[in-house]
Amino acid sequence: MKSIITIILIVFLMNCLSAQTHQVITYVDTLQSGDVIITKTDINGNIIDKGLAKPGFIFENDTTEIIFTPPGPPENTGDGFVDNIDMPGAGGGFLPQNIVFNQHNGHYYIYGFRKVMVCNANMQTIKTLDISDRDDFSTFYSDYHERRIFVHPTQNMVYGMTINGALFLIDQYYNLDLLTDPIDDYLIERSSMIHYSTADIVYYYLQLTDEDGDKYTKVCKYIISTGVLTSTTIQDIIAFDIEIQNLDVGYQILLSTNNGIKVFDTSLEEEGTFFSSYEFGHIAAMGNLIFAHETAPDNKLLVINSSGNQVQLLSFTNTNTSVRFALADVTWPKIAPR
Repeated sequence: MKSIITIILIVFLMNCLSAQTHQVITYVDTLQSGDVIITKTDINGNIIDKGLAKPGFIFENDTTEIIFTPPGPPENTGDGFVDNIDMPGAGGGFLPQNIVFNQHNGHYYIYGFRKVMVCNANMQTIKTLDISDRDDFSTFYSDYHERRIFVHPTQNMVYGMTINGALFLIDQYYNLDLLTDPIDDYLIERSSMIHYSTADIVYYYLQLTDEDGDKYTKVCKYIISTGVLTSTTIQDIIAFDIEIQNLDVGYQILLSTNNGIKVFDTSLEEEGTFFSSYEFGHIAAMGNLIFAHETAPDNKLLVINSSGNQVQLLSFTNTNTSVRFALADVTWPKIAPR
């Protein structure tokens, strides 16, 4: 009888121990698919496990302290992971989105939302710069091309934009300087920037959603030489791309939206809309022509002139719905959609 009681007590004590809670620190990063890369450590920083969390894993923010009950046999921590993934750097991983080559120093600058990694010609890391502490940015990962970094053509400077909507500068010594304040009280769902080198001005847009779900598009102008920032905001408009088109006199700013192509002058005064009943994705200007990917109601390539008159409407030979433009040959003025 004593041995039976002893066994019961041992089992009871084991169950109690297995039900105790432990403090665990998690570091998280969100992938394009919405899955989460996580690293679990104890309160002293010792790694418990790391990998790709299965759907359903819940976290609050980076380095969140959570309470959990360790599973007993036959379950184990391996059930919570589908693959092991290394997480470089302190407190977060790195998922590249853009890359530019700095011709002034021969280095590559890789933009990864939270960080910018600087590499030499052999792709060896020189320095990694933290540009944002956000970890809840799953909406920012997409196949949609957004320009968020560029190299200044005449200076050894690299400019970019954080997912918080702040412009930043990386100088020749890899010092990071924020040029504008982050955007508060809005979710930035999409953004893109373009540098007009003739006037040394950065134009960019921010696609915003407030806490009530209302949509706004903020178009901004930043003069590099003076640091002056001006902007205009349009309500209930969803933007997809921004472009600059040179005219016989001056230039105009083009913004592709869900309600046509918005046209702005150099002071961001809205001058009109081309094809307001259409939705456009990426756009590109070459000479007097504007190439625009019409995403609704059809999936076609619209070519118009700088006055908004249709020149040609082309159908795609495949079913791809994502289109980008590139200069096919710098010695020959032809644009290649891809």
